[in-house]
Amino acid sequence: MEKLQEKIAKRAYELFQARGGQHGYHIADWLNAEKEILKVTAAPAGQAKPAASKAPAVASKATPAPASMLRKKR
Repeated sequence: MEKLQEKIAKRAYELFQARGGQHGYHIADWLNAEKEILKVTAAPAGQAKPAASKAPAVASKATPAPASMLRKKR
């Protein structure tokens, strides 16, 4: 079974590709993929898990990065 982080990374890459490989949305892609994957894995027992959408979930504005993900430039 794929690890959770691998599933998220794979889905984030699918979102990147669906947008035509446009750079600058890696954090939004990761967060959207994480939301989709966690929603699917959290489905109650006995219920069908929803299929992940193949359409890119792109916000109209760039999503700011969480402070924990930002690097300090030196």
